[in-house]
Amino acid sequence: MNKITLKKVQEKEMQVLQAELFKFHQIAESKYRNTTQSMMEFLEAIIEIDVAFRLWYLFRTKIESTNTKGSTLSLKASEAAILLMCCMPIYGQNRTEYENHVLEKYKLVLDQQLKSL
Repeated sequence: MNKITLKKVQEKEMQVLQAELFKFHQIAESKYRNTTQSMMEFLEAIIEIDVAFRLWYLFRTKIESTNTKGSTLSLKASEAAILLMCCMPIYGQNRTEYENHVLEKYKLVLDQQLKSL
């Protein structure tokens, strides 16, 4: 399967994306803890939690070792899909203008690359 590549991702952008992944992880975790859900919802929540945490950790290591030119991120399709979900307006509230700009930028990039797989 093809990889999704995000080029020249700046440290501040990674921090915004990482914060959104954390919020998404919390939402997925609350779905996981809900006992009235179907088996499919339960399994989807587990997958979302796993992939979101893996991405959060990837961003953490990239932030700690980033250079001034930005980083290139290579994502699997499932990781890109979870990151795209994090960029959607329904998962975040009280965002700054800069955060909205970063999320809109990567929402468009991820959407385009996922559709071209």
